[in-house]
Amino acid sequence: MSRRRTVSDIGEFGLIEGIKKLAEAHGSNAANARKGIIAGIGDDAAALNLKHIGDRVILFTTDTLAEGVHFRRGWMLPEEIGRKAVEANASDIAAMGGKPLYALVSLAAPSSLEKNVFDGIFRGIVFASEQYKTKIIGGNISRGKEIQITLTLIGAAKKDELCLRSGAKPGDFIFVSRPLGASAAGLGLFSRGIRGFEETKKKFRNPKADFSFSGRLLAAVTSMIDISDGLLGDLGHVCESSKAGATLFTGNIPIDPDALKAAHRLNHDPLDYALHSGEEYALLYTLPEQHLPLAKGFLIGEITRKKGIYLFNNGVRMAVKPKGFDHFLRGKHKGGCHGIVY
Repeated sequence: MSRRRTVSDIGEFGLIEGIKKLAEAHGSNAANARKGIIAGIGDDAAALNLKHIGDRVILFTTDTLAEGVHFRRGWMLPEEIGRKAVEANASDIAAMGGKPLYALVSLAAPSSLEKNVFDGIFRGIVFASEQYKTKIIGGNISRGKEIQITLTLIGAAKKDELCLRSGAKPGDFIFVSRPLGASAAGLGLFSRGIRGFEETKKKFRNPKADFSFSGRLLAAVTSMIDISDGLLGDLGHVCESSKAGATLFTGNIPIDPDALKAAHRLNHDPLDYALHSGEEYALLYTLPEQHLPLAKGFLIGEITRKKGIYLFNNGVRMAVKPKGFDHFLRGKHKGGCHGIVY
C-alpha cells in the first residue's frame, strides 16, 4: 500500500502554485474577473486599484481558526473547515452593512499533513469566496504544530449603510435575523458522540453569514453585530459600545427547530442554547420605532437607558451577565463562538 503524499512532499512553493491555479480557475478569481487587482498571488504583496469602489467605506477584518479550538478534523471535512474560515470573516463584513471583495489567506500546518486534506481546505476557501464574489489576492504558508487558518477580508459599504455597534438608543427595538441555538446543539451532539441529528450537526459544521439585509433597512439600523460569541455576549458588546442596557423577552427569542430536537435528546434547556450559542452568524440589530415596517427577522427586546441586560419572562425581570467566549478564560464561560473548549 503506497504512502499518501504530505505537504512536505510538495514543498511550500509547489503548494503556493497549486493554490494559485485553483484560485484563478474559479469564478470571481478567474483572470478576466479580477477587477482592481494589479498584483495578486505570487508577488511580495498584493496591489489594488480601488477606484471602482467609489466613495464607499473600505472595511477590513481578520479572524483565525485554530485546530482544537474552532474545529476538530474528526468532526468536519477539510472543505468544511475552509468554508468556515471564510464564513467567520464574511459575517463580520455583513454585520457592518458591507460586501466582501478581496481575501488574504494564511495557513500553518504540520509537515505531516496529508496533501488531500490541505487541498480540501483550500477548495473550501476558494468555493466559499466564489459564493461571495470575493477574490483571493495572496497570503502565506508556514509550518506549525497544528492547522491554523488566518483569513483577512477587505470589503466595502455605502456610507449611509455602514452599521456600527455603537448607535443603539434607548427605545430602539432589538431584532435577530433568524432562529438560534443549532450551532451549540450540534457541538453538544458531537461532544457526546450521539449519532443522527445530521441537520443539527450540519449547522455546526457549516455556519452561514447573513447577507439578506440591504438598502433602506441598513440605512435605518442604529447598531448591528453578528452573533459569533452568543446572543447575550454580543448584545453585551452592543450595549457597552452604545452606553445603554437591554431587556430581552424570552418568549420572543426564536429557537431553531433542530436545536429544540437536540436539546430534548441532550437533556439541555433549549433557551440556554439560543442565549449562548456562538458561530451562529445571525445578525443582531436595533431599529427605532418609526422604522419597524422595514424590520426583518424576530423582535426580541428593547434597548434601555438603564445599564445591564435583563431577561423578562412571565412577568419576572431577571438580570443576567452578558458573557461571551473569551480565548484566555478557558472553561469560564458557557457558549461563545469557540465552544470546543467550553
